[in-house]
Amino acid sequence: MSLFWNISFPTLLEDTMPVGAPLAALGHLQSYASIFNSLIVEPEKAVEPSVSGAPLLELPWPRKGTHWFWSRYLRANPIRKISGSYAFVRLLPFRRHGSPASGLGVALSDGVTPEHVLSEAWFHPHMVTFAVHFTVSGEFTLEKMSDLCLELRQGRVLTELGDGALYKLDEVAAKHLEALLLEGVGENTGPPTPVTPFSLVTVLNGDGGVDQAIVEGELIHRTLEAVTQWDRWRMGALDGGRISSRLSTSAAPLLFGHARSRVVWDPYRFSTNGSVSLSCYHRNLFVGTMQTEALLSFARVAEEEEKAGRRPRAIRDCEDAVLKHIIALHKGEDTTYRSASLRRFIDDHAFRRSVDNLAQRIKGEELPALPVQLVPGSPNPPAIS
Repeated sequence: MSLFWNISFPTLLEDTMPVGAPLAALGHLQSYASIFNSLIVEPEKAVEPSVSGAPLLELPWPRKGTHWFWSRYLRANPIRKISGSYAFVRLLPFRRHGSPASGLGVALSDGVTPEHVLSEAWFHPHMVTFAVHFTVSGEFTLEKMSDLCLELRQGRVLTELGDGALYKLDEVAAKHLEALLLEGVGENTGPPTPVTPFSLVTVLNGDGGVDQAIVEGELIHRTLEAVTQWDRWRMGALDGGRISSRLSTSAAPLLFGHARSRVVWDPYRFSTNGSVSLSCYHRNLFVGTMQTEALLSFARVAEEEEKAGRRPRAIRDCEDAVLKHIIALHKGEDTTYRSASLRRFIDDHAFRRSVDNLAQRIKGEELPALPVQLVPGSPNPPAIS
């Protein structure tokens, strides 16, 4: 189970580097490229920006592995050959070296203890992201699995190193987002108000389910709704949450979810030692959604800057590539990472209109019109500060 929270800002993108911003270098092509190129040459050596108080930075992918999402997103294989300027206009983030919440613990009911609890953070030129990952192992019924997920998401069950208090997940996220904002921007305006987190739940191992069809309103459907609606009693239509599936067999994989939540249900793989491929898929979908969030948030930041009569050089440098990547992800083009989930994420997103406005401003290709059932009913989201 993984979640990320993020907050966007224009501060580092301004033409004049902000005084006192530890990561001011990330908002300008040349200084960003210098950091990135150093990491490409020596990926095992985290880079410390020259400004006092700046966190150590590393590449957004681990040193080993195929990095499937990033390779496809950047259209680069091997990925180590890309340049810093190429990465900058595509809004590639830097990963924070070291966990931002290294002492995070969990005290669940019934003595259940997650096997792994990991936090991580990324810095985009216009966004900071805080993420938490939980791996829980044991023999659980579907009801118990959803109980544990709900307890992790909503319960006062988290502990911090050196602190005996219990916290909710959103409280921990707000605290560490504020710290990350200080590390990156240097602003101290009080705790930021992050957007609703994105959550992803994947069943990695299990017995049964291969011959069990998912029936509207029955146990599997109720479980999938619980870990995406985050409300045990809130039910939607099965087809309304179905993002992708193969309907011909009962063991078909199903990606299910809502605007900012997903659950991966693949009984064939989780019952036949397919946990490695499911774990890789989980990671690719997670970072893919985070990067799509960054692209959409950039469109919103650019829109707000335009309204204020500003078009900084960094925005002009990036906006064409950003729009093209959003279009490619939405279309599922062969040149990028293909996922029905990312298309749905774009269409459901509060900043979808900002993408349309960006396309009109720079006379770029536009996204297709939203189907009537997906047109957001709420007013435009508040301005980013």
